[in-house]
Amino acid sequence: MDDTNTFTGTIYLAGLNSSILPLPAAGKGKAQPHAESIDQLKATAEHLCGLSFASNEIEVVREALCFRPVTPKGVPIIARVPDARLGERARSGSVGGVFVAAGHGPWGISLSLGTGKVLSEMVEGRKVSADVRELGLQEREWKSKAKL
Repeated sequence: MDDTNTFTGTIYLAGLNSSILPLPAAGKGKAQPHAESIDQLKATAEHLCGLSFASNEIEVVREALCFRPVTPKGVPIIARVPDARLGERARSGSVGGVFVAAGHGPWGISLSLGTGKVLSEMVEGRKVSADVRELGLQEREWKSKAKL
């Protein structure tokens, strides 16, 4: 029997990074998680699972700090960049264009299938199957630097 699909009892918990956390210098090793943040995640796990780290009912498999792009609003950007913003040499209309799917933060894997479906519909010029108007690049956002 193939047990690769067997439920393992493993749960993934993650928090959001602060925008003031500095990125580690390139090539200088991994970013280290903050102990206070790990303690907060452990308390959350105990609360959600009704179990205790102190009595060895929960095991931490790995602790890490990852930087995943997230927008200031906390929602991803799923949009076509307006042709007027691309410059005169860009291919526009139905034969070109630039599409963006970014800023999903820690929900990238969870949202990947829906994002892929909607983005493929946009690229093919079809009606999108979900209302993503609020996930676009609004004109006001063009006037400020993106914080991804």
